[in-house]
Amino acid sequence: MRPRTTLVRLGLVLLAALVLALPAGALAQSAPALTDSLTWDPSVRRGVLPNGIRWFVKKNTRPEARVSLRLAVPVGSTAEADDQQGIAHFTEHMNFNGSAHFKPGELVAYLESIGARFGADANAYTSFDETVYMLDVPTDKPGLLDKGLLAMGDFAARATIADAEVEKERGVVLEEWRLGQGAASRIQRQQLPVLFHGSHYADRLPIGLPEVIRGAGSERLRAFYRDWYRPERMALVAVGDIDPDAALAAVKSSFGDIPKSADLRPLPLYEIPRHAETLVAVATDPEARESSVSVIFKHPRLPDMTVGDYRHGLMESLFDSMVNDRLSEVARRSDAPFLDASSSDDALGQTVDTYALSARVLR
Repeated sequence: MRPRTTLVRLGLVLLAALVLALPAGALAQSAPALTDSLTWDPSVRRGVLPNGIRWFVKKNTRPEARVSLRLAVPVGSTAEADDQQGIAHFTEHMNFNGSAHFKPGELVAYLESIGARFGADANAYTSFDETVYMLDVPTDKPGLLDKGLLAMGDFAARATIADAEVEKERGVVLEEWRLGQGAASRIQRQQLPVLFHGSHYADRLPIGLPEVIRGAGSERLRAFYRDWYRPERMALVAVGDIDPDAALAAVKSSFGDIPKSADLRPLPLYEIPRHAETLVAVATDPEARESSVSVIFKHPRLPDMTVGDYRHGLMESLFDSMVNDRLSEVARRSDAPFLDASSSDDALGQTVDTYALSARVLR
């Protein structure tokens, strides 16, 4: 279970890639207008349970006898109070350590018994703004999909977060924090306050603070879980070699009994302030093994709702691909001015996107 930044938004990107498509039959008929809205792929079954959980189901027979399950919770480290820094990630860990239907240790043992590898086929990540749980399970035997969805339902609302298990897992989380204290992380901590420029993100790295991780009691974790793990905010995605009707029945069985929230706190939304001046960060570390330089251009998040928006995204992707091919050619020259270089677009927070040119250079 590895913490990540919002620059890696796997859960939501996977969802968008699977369920958004051009209007049905548009290419076979006349070209769509750029102002046309993107429509849903008709092969995707989707809906909302009475408690507010959104679900998406798609049959995909490649690879055979496998299904990928994702539970997206749009809450991460930016929702933490000052005395909870690291609790979002800690809570993610605790979801694998005991729930209503799986005693501590049972879920991992069960997954291993059906050939799923913990880490490769069962994992999760916590970023600034989201937590995503991932299970890839076989479907070649009856009941495996149902059990996987039952585990996802427990992640959503039925984690026990027992005192004894919190104490056992505390050392694991602290070890992840310790492993992230190398030169690259130290350099990143010098750069992020400049990149995030006075925003809340600079103070809420998902890995958290060691003093909070060491001292946080189980009730503080349970409070975060109660406050933010709400069905109205979650989305469940099931894609694979499955019968959509059976999968939908299993989704309703595993998630339908989760009660709707009586009260719902607004999701935190933190802006990254704009700035007219060019900001500069020069970060060094005696243990750094290489040097690099990046120029990052920040701009407001662009919409992704129409054919024109989709076309713009394709243009950006093609541009990056062509520039990267040319940079790769330069890097292979004997007199190349850099070891390697790249052009890329990415997300920064919830309202800002970036374009970056980066190069790894000799000292």
